[in-house]
Amino acid sequence: MTMVKCPDCGAQVSSTAAVCGECGFPLRGREDLGPPTRFDRAAQRNWLSFGAASAGIVGVVVLGVLAAIAIPRFAAAARQAKEGEGATLLKQVYALENAYWEKHGAYAPTLDALKGVGWKEPEKLRYYTVEITSWEAAALCLQALPRPGSGVRPIRMRSAGYLEPGARCDAYGGDSTTVKDDALRALREAYRGIAAWWQEHQRPPETEAELREAYPATAHDPGFLVGLTPLSNGGMCVHVAPRTQPPSAVVYSLDIGGNVYAGDGCAGTPVARAYR
Repeated sequence: MTMVKCPDCGAQVSSTAAVCGECGFPLRGREDLGPPTRFDRAAQRNWLSFGAASAGIVGVVVLGVLAAIAIPRFAAAARQAKEGEGATLLKQVYALENAYWEKHGAYAPTLDALKGVGWKEPEKLRYYTVEITSWEAAALCLQALPRPGSGVRPIRMRSAGYLEPGARCDAYGGDSTTVKDDALRALREAYRGIAAWWQEHQRPPETEAELREAYPATAHDPGFLVGLTPLSNGGMCVHVAPRTQPPSAVVYSLDIGGNVYAGDGCAGTPVARAYR
């Protein structure tokens, strides 16, 4: 029996062996590949390592893309679920106010007064408190106010019985940081669409139809309405208001230079910029 040297580990093995008994290096089927080299197994290991690393990188990228899509949707769904508590409270108080009216010919001024028609203090409220701020016949106004740190919007309900997310009885949620931040976010997104449309057409949008073309989300944004405010000097002024029924007041407006103003009409001192 002739002994030969394993080209990988150098051990002495039979010339008829299929693999090296020491390291497992294949000794058969290499005749057409020329003399084996000591680096063959190292090359195999390197390729395996490279493949594993490449697969890991691709996996991380895919997970990042999925997270970028899923996280905003999850946050919006979570806030909507939380705001369901405030909406339920307002519907309950509104129904009891109408029952109180049938009995007394007037609306109840307090929650305690509603106990006579069935009001019971909820055992556990996580996100909202509810208030009756006006009980005049034509000016009934109920509001659900966020608890500190809840991250939800105030909700208003007036005598017509509509839920108005983002609004308060004393005014359009001017002291609600959440609503103001969301309104500014919507206006900044609109400005990016307007800037791209402007670059393509060499002028800003001049009609509501052109604004919808520049910022298609204005047609289906569940939280805000974005529109154009006519100016006497012919300049562009874009406004944003909560999508409520009845309509709420404009919270911000935006001029052609990207300056953001409190209220409608692009007047006064800018309070922010559309780009940062």
